Amino acid sequence: MLATVEEETHAVVVDDAQVHRIDEVAAANARGGLLWRDEAGDWFACLKAEDDRRRRLWLQSWSAGFGAQAAVAESVAVSILGAVQPEQLGRLFLEGEDLAARYLYAWPHQPPFRSIVGSPSPDDAEALNRLSRIARKVGTIRDPLVLLVDERGLSALDAFRANVHASLREAEGLEEAWMGKGHGTVVRLAGILELLEWSATGSTSPPGHIGRERMEGAVALWESYFRPHATALFMQTAPTSTELQARRAARWLRSRGKRHVTREQVRREGLGRTVNAFGADQVLYRLRSANVVREVPDGWRATGGRPTNMWEVNPALAHTEGVPERAERAGTSPPPSGPGK
Repeated sequence: MLATVEEETHAVVVDDAQVHRIDEVAAANARGGLLWRDEAGDWFACLKAEDDRRRRLWLQSWSAGFGAQAAVAESVAVSILGAVQPEQLGRLFLEGEDLAARYLYAWPHQPPFRSIVGSPSPDDAEALNRLSRIARKVGTIRDPLVLLVDERGLSALDAFRANVHASLREAEGLEEAWMGKGHGTVVRLAGILELLEWSATGSTSPPGHIGRERMEGAVALWESYFRPHATALFMQTAPTSTELQARRAARWLRSRGKRHVTREQVRREGLGRTVNAFGADQVLYRLRSANVVREVPDGWRATGGRPTNMWEVNPALAHTEGVPERAERAGTSPPPSGPGK
């Protein structure tokens, strides 16, 4: 078992997959608890096995409310850090969308090799010292440190909220649920960034207000790092149907302003290689039935070579939402059939 960290005789870090263990730690420690597992898939399975009442309490604890009566909801300060194989998340995404929408996901590429010979040693002592300063300053669950967002920070947050609101029109399912939590997540990230910056100053005064710079930094972290990783993970592991894939492909076609597209482009770029050639065909057939695309007879020899599996895109797609159920809903006749038109 992972060696636990002791603070005021109470363990704050556990790696036990049993849900009641983190409940006990969070209830016994004024600062809450941290679940840290190298293989977190079994913990997700244990949580899903809990009854509905206890699951609701865990969901409420994400919002840091004080209305729940159970220990985990009263403590609210429960953090979860873990690694899990992407394929193990499929069932969680299928049966626990409410839980899956509340996590941040990182699925980075393998970093380049870096030799340990001649490399500077990390200053672990300084990093620990800064984290300890934060721990001493943030207080407890019942008497927490309060960070205020100033007017410029609120302006930056409001601009982000407007962008997310617009993006939600093009999202669905788990991606929509995850993005819907973006407002609260960005505020949390801004608070973390402010505390990290403060910890490096050596100041004895409390951290200042969260301003535009910190809020925009949190937005950039969410938009440029966590959101692409989450989207890629959902596309690779979340269960999908031809209808869902067709709607995703239609959004991609609309956003790119495509006039012609090949099956391979739809498969690789529009659907992120989540289907094979047969699956891409099924998606294109669904789009054809909705009058979104039309197959070019005999392909299109753009360079005089071998015919490709080429499809024309209905120009009216730019003025419609989603995938129409019938051709009449597209509001136009089929696109012209001549190559290059």
